[in-house]
Amino acid sequence: MFAIISLLIPILCKLIIDFEPPSISGINPFS
Repeated sequence: MFAIISLLIPILCKLIIDFEPPSISGINPFS
């Protein structure tokens, strides 16, 4: 179960970053 969550976290982070304005995603550590 934990392995599935650990795989989904980076995907969710990428989706959130894609919807953020470029100015925010530019300084986002996950970008």
